[in-house]
Amino acid sequence: MEGKILKELAITEYEIIGSYDDPNINNNVISDIDAQNKIIFSTGDDNDNNLDDYNKILDHFRDVFKLFKNNKRIVITDFKCGIGNANIPYRWNYKTIMKGIQYDDNNIKVYFIDQLQKHSVIKIDILAYIPAQKEYTEITMNYYFKFGDNDTSYQPATFDDVLTSIKKDVLELRTEGNYYKSLKRLNSYNKLLKKSNKKLIKTINSNYGIKAREKSNLTNLLYVLENKNKFNKTDTIHANPTNLTIPQIKNKIDQLDKEINSNELLNLIDKYKLY
Repeated sequence: MEGKILKELAITEYEIIGSYDDPNINNNVISDIDAQNKIIFSTGDDNDNNLDDYNKILDHFRDVFKLFKNNKRIVITDFKCGIGNANIPYRWNYKTIMKGIQYDDNNIKVYFIDQLQKHSVIKIDILAYIPAQKEYTEITMNYYFKFGDNDTSYQPATFDDVLTSIKKDVLELRTEGNYYKSLKRLNSYNKLLKKSNKKLIKTINSNYGIKAREKSNLTNLLYVLENKNKFNKTDTIHANPTNLTIPQIKNKIDQLDKEINSNELLNLIDKYKLY
């Protein structure tokens, strides 16, 4: 089911990234699916052809929103494309993507195809009910576009750029107290350097990882319960067999967060001395 959803989201052949792409990470600690889709157009500086390409992309996203509009098992939770004042991303929904236009805080028109010409995050998040697992899974597709010689969201990064970016993620997550996610990014850092740390992998696959997955599942369930009209009632019952209430889920998430982000993980991160 997940593969079918990714195919619908992708414009060209996509690539799985993150934990799902790491053979060392056990399935029972993987909580979501991330993919990327790199699309290169060869229209160069021909404005008319570029406009055709922009409209093809807009039509693709219109088709995606139409496909999932009345589907209560597969729900679009977020779609970012473009960036406005104070570097705040523009978010698009069914209504605005059908029009190809939305209005900013100053009531100025924002055209979707104009945002495709900016360097910005372009990604769509889906929350899908997976019957075999009786749970909701988040599926994310990241898009990177390049039009001729004009780099927009597609910016091939150098090895050092990627390494620096991951290192920044590790340190920022550490500072935020999100030690488990910081540890996972540290694993990505090691993979890039073709290094292996058995203790690091063992910790990611340990009870910490199982609890992190449980927290992620509860976070997804919380979204479903807070937006219950968007989702199938029977699926929600199957995903919540103990009939947890919203306050109970929030308390459980807070409890798991404390258990996951322990000083043991902090000490393991600090052994690498990336700062």
